[in-house]
Amino acid sequence: MRESVKRNKSRLRLPLTVVATALPLLLLAATLFAYLGIDISARGVDLGAISCRAVSASQTDDSWFAGTADGVVRKYNAANELLWEKRVVEKASVTDDAGDTTETQAGVKTVLGIERGVFVFGEDQYIYEVDGATGETLQKSAQKFALQDGYVEWSDEGLYVAGNAGGMSNQLFVVRFDYDLSKPRAAVQYSGGVLEIKGFAIPDRGGETVFLDKNGILLAYPKALTAQNFRAGAELYKAELEQSAIAMSVDKTTGEFFLIAKDNAAYGFKTVYDAENGNSMELSFGGVPLKEDLEGCFLDRFNHVLYATAKTMSAVYMVDTERGAYIGEFSAFFDIVEISVSEHSDNLFMSVYEPGASPPRVNLYFYDRNALPKINLVKTLRVTGAILTAAFAAVGAATLAALWAARFGQRARGVFRRINKSKRVYLFLFPSMALLAVFCYYPGFSSLLYAFMDYRIGYPLRFIGLDNFKALFANAEFVNSIKNMAIFLAADIVKAVVPPLIFAELILAMRSARARYAARILLYLPGVLPVVAVTLVWTYGIYGVDGLLNQTLRAFGADPVYFLSAPGTNIVSLVFMNFPFIGSYLILYGALNNIPDEYYQAAKMEGCSWLRRIVTIDIPLIGGQIQYLFIIGFIASVQDVGRIMLTTSGAGNSSVPIYIMYNYISANELGRSSAIALMLFAFLAAVTALNMRKTVKRDEV
Repeated sequence: MRESVKRNKSRLRLPLTVVATALPLLLLAATLFAYLGIDISARGVDLGAISCRAVSASQTDDSWFAGTADGVVRKYNAANELLWEKRVVEKASVTDDAGDTTETQAGVKTVLGIERGVFVFGEDQYIYEVDGATGETLQKSAQKFALQDGYVEWSDEGLYVAGNAGGMSNQLFVVRFDYDLSKPRAAVQYSGGVLEIKGFAIPDRGGETVFLDKNGILLAYPKALTAQNFRAGAELYKAELEQSAIAMSVDKTTGEFFLIAKDNAAYGFKTVYDAENGNSMELSFGGVPLKEDLEGCFLDRFNHVLYATAKTMSAVYMVDTERGAYIGEFSAFFDIVEISVSEHSDNLFMSVYEPGASPPRVNLYFYDRNALPKINLVKTLRVTGAILTAAFAAVGAATLAALWAARFGQRARGVFRRINKSKRVYLFLFPSMALLAVFCYYPGFSSLLYAFMDYRIGYPLRFIGLDNFKALFANAEFVNSIKNMAIFLAADIVKAVVPPLIFAELILAMRSARARYAARILLYLPGVLPVVAVTLVWTYGIYGVDGLLNQTLRAFGADPVYFLSAPGTNIVSLVFMNFPFIGSYLILYGALNNIPDEYYQAAKMEGCSWLRRIVTIDIPLIGGQIQYLFIIGFIASVQDVGRIMLTTSGAGNSSVPIYIMYNYISANELGRSSAIALMLFAFLAAVTALNMRKTVKRDEV
């Protein structure tokens, strides 16, 4: 019977082993594919320190254009490789309140890559046509379009700009330029009073010019606007929502309009073309509920996706415009300025205002737009795949151990018996361990990963490899801070060990018990004072311009010294702060009291001097306590941010890495702060490991 059971077990061993091994590996492969095979993260385009003003995907090929604040237009190919960059926009004349005119470099407001060519609208109020192949300027408009803020559109007849002009902020002008920019412009002013618009479009079909006014109403006027037909009440037709519309996007080929409204929903309106009764608009889909605080919408008509952006959230919401259904959302950015797509490119380009950049500017990013509609499925696969992989890996490991380790069952039962025997102890430890895992271990390990990421709150998490470390070591302030940290570290270790040892030995040498007691109390009292208060006393009361040291110098006729701000004295002053460095003398005093008197009596009989006794008896016997003070002082020195934050604030080249790390946190550069944290952690871990290794060797001896 036993032999039959063994034969059956041996027959099942191989297939069970294959299943227990293959299933976790397959789940791991699927999870890795969800993480690495489907790219749903943002990738940045390096424009240097120049602010991006406009981005446009070419509608004729898979190239795209970026216009910047310095008037330069850049063309990239599908692989995001720079093809050319040319300064297109010229300098603009700016007149101040006093009437003085100065020349300043104008940037690019809009760049269009359309079938009729590449056109650039500059902040100098001119329009340029450039050669898409070389970037050379082909022509410049004969006159300014003179609309400070406006919306740009195009049709077969020409280029249109709608907006306000001069001091007439509430008067709407529509300016048309023929594609031959040398021809005179055509301008029409809205004659019905005030028309403030939130959107402007000219569909390819029909003959309308459509506006979204400030009340959220779609108004359609004839494309050939004249002073007679461009007035209040002269619209061909209009469409209105119960809730005011906030923003508009249009599919020029079909004439379908998409709106987001104040009820935080998306709507679709389709233009009905009727030659006999006139064109009209009908609701193609009702309100698709989205999240709150919507701000803008951008259409990817090639994938039939409407992207709605939020004002105070870093999310972008997606709507299927064919089905009128919510697709999902993905984490993106705050302050999205523009989104651009093309049927010839897989990229969705996004220009984003980043106030935390240095200097604040608009940066450029792109996504794989074909992967974004699947983002919810990808997120689900990532989470569930990771959980299932871990679960099946644990089950598989247990199965393999049961199949191939004869004593595994016995060992497992022994472990469970011991746990059950001490279950109350584990039960009381569990809450503490859980809190440590959530609030200590998880943030700590996460920060180690963030060191290799571009991590900023409100922006997508992007893997950038060693870029954070390269940027840090290219920063002269950070390199100098490492030198300062080494100086403070050496001084702090000496202050943590030597002065407390001297004080402990001096107290121990006192013959009077009352004197020893009084000395211990007097030396302990400074430790009761708050560290911040003591630091401020040293900063202003001792090192300040009117502090104790400078008053003493003035008494001898010397000039005051700026101890904490002058580069020549600030590091030395910080080293001597908190003199006479009493520290944790009680730890060493207690250790010295525990040394048996026989050692001292033998040393006295041998004629050993007091100093030699300290070196040969005291220090070796209290080595554990000295080692403890060494480690505590080492860690405290590296992590001491208050020394700089409360005194110099980094002035006079006095920064240390931990202070720069806190500055990066304040500037929302969490990736770089995590890189500093990782380096400090590695440094402290290495020194602690070496110290513990020496302790183990000493204990073994």
